[in-house]
Amino acid sequence: NYQLYLADTEQLYPTATHPLLRALQGETSSVNDMEIHRPDQTILPIEVWGSPIFDEQGHLTYAIAAFQDITVRKQAERELQKQHAIEQALLESQQRLAESLEIKFRDLVANVPGVIYQAYARPHGEMEFSYVSPRFEELYGIKAIDLQRDWQILPVHPEDLPSFLASMQQAITDRQDWSYEGRFLLATGEIKWWRGASKPVRCDDGEILFNGILIDITQQKAMEAALQERQTILQAYLSRLRIQNQALVELACYRQVHQDDIDQMLTKITETVSCTLQVARGSIWLYQAAQLILLDLY
Repeated sequence: NYQLYLADTEQLYPTATHPLLRALQGETSSVNDMEIHRPDQTILPIEVWGSPIFDEQGHLTYAIAAFQDITVRKQAERELQKQHAIEQALLESQQRLAESLEIKFRDLVANVPGVIYQAYARPHGEMEFSYVSPRFEELYGIKAIDLQRDWQILPVHPEDLPSFLASMQQAITDRQDWSYEGRFLLATGEIKWWRGASKPVRCDDGEILFNGILIDITQQKAMEAALQERQTILQAYLSRLRIQNQALVELACYRQVHQDDIDQMLTKITETVSCTLQVARGSIWLYQAAQLILLDLY
């Protein structure tokens, strides 16, 4: 009433590989892929051992077979397989998520108008860049991997270096946010202005991790310089204009003056107007008796 089947199939177990028959042929063997299909439709997984028995002359006399119910073991194996499948699916999901985040991070780094970096401050004073975005090479001509090997090749302008190092040391000592504005002196001799900012995070091993960004502000500095120059020119113009107005006021206050005083005053007015208009030469024309008279005073 009982049939032996190959595990997880409807195929009868091959006679040639049955441990008992192999034992009768003088071979010791075992299998754990056998099932008993009962009439009530239940299935019993078993493990079978077969061993030949020999007499003193070495002749095969009989064989012994042992059967063990391995239902619990099979259930445990199936649970382990399910757990492994779940773990594998989770791992693959995490890998896909990591790849997606990596792509998004690369896109972010590529489009940020500056350089993203991570730098470690070691307990004994050492510094190290653990990450520098590739944009640093585009802006300043130094490969990110080279900066990660040696942070001291950061091309800080020699005149800015003392204040730069002092600002970093202050941020490390006080565990405070760091910010700095300075210049890079590139290998080409070009000077570029930059602004940096970062936030410290204390690690368990005593290190301090600075997550920060460097932004190129060269164009902004050029605009500020041009604006300052325009303001200087405007201030000079307004100053000359005030002098001119004062001269006109003084002239208007005269009632009776000598000719020499009038000439001196007109000369002063001509000189002031010429300077205000930034011309090399100025003259005053008088309309008198239906005639224009040129007073070439300046």
